[in-house]
Amino acid sequence: MTDSLFRWMAEYNKTRNFDSLKKILLEETPVPKELQPLFMRKEGEENKIIRGVAIFANGDRLLKELIKREIVSENHISQPVPVRNKDELFDFLDNHIHEDGVAVYDRKNKEMAMVTLIKNSVMNVAHLFPKDTITYFGLKDVTERDIGNKTRLAVSITSLVTDSEAYLIKRSIFGPNPGTKPIYDKDNVDLGDGISHVKLGSVQLFKNGMIKQTLSFVRAPENGHIPFIDEDSKLVGILRNYEQTNGKPKRVSEEAISPDYFIK
Repeated sequence: MTDSLFRWMAEYNKTRNFDSLKKILLEETPVPKELQPLFMRKEGEENKIIRGVAIFANGDRLLKELIKREIVSENHISQPVPVRNKDELFDFLDNHIHEDGVAVYDRKNKEMAMVTLIKNSVMNVAHLFPKDTITYFGLKDVTERDIGNKTRLAVSITSLVTDSEAYLIKRSIFGPNPGTKPIYDKDNVDLGDGISHVKLGSVQLFKNGMIKQTLSFVRAPENGHIPFIDEDSKLVGILRNYEQTNGKPKRVSEEAISPDYFIK
């Protein structure tokens, strides 16, 4: 399952978060009064109404290792439930995503549990994040204020337990603000003018204390060559891969995902 987990998290972000806002984004439905402040928010600001989540995955030893290191107490671990496929993962997230804490996936026994209290190492991590993981075009220097608690956990836990992975659905809006002039470099997928965020955060994968992949959704109505994953909203998914270079992660590739990305 873990090999598919990143795709499933991306699909969860699309179906549970984007699809719930789609009619408003397409101006088919008026913006409800309680959501109006959200639709004024810009890239980098938190969208508190979407479903954000952090999942830590490993064999059956991850929780044991965290308990041994006194990062987690057994008193704060929920009863594990079977998570053997995408549908069971979505059910688990639907039922638990509003709780405090993080999810831990035991890939050996195909079970997932919530950890409601976990020690977070105080560490300076901003230098571990390329600029284009914080803003789409990487136009802002990364500071410690840009890094949230669950992202810090993703760095610290995957550093301590080196065969673990962390999967995050971020709540910080990621993508150019509407009306922003795109600044594509030679390695960017050129989506034309008119590219903008859709009020969502990106999905991120961490291994060995460093970011490895991100997948974000943007609207690109003037794109003329990349297949849309949602034709009505002109939605495109952008996948970025990172590798360590001189002790820091660096983007090594960027591509638009195909419409069948979520089928696998």
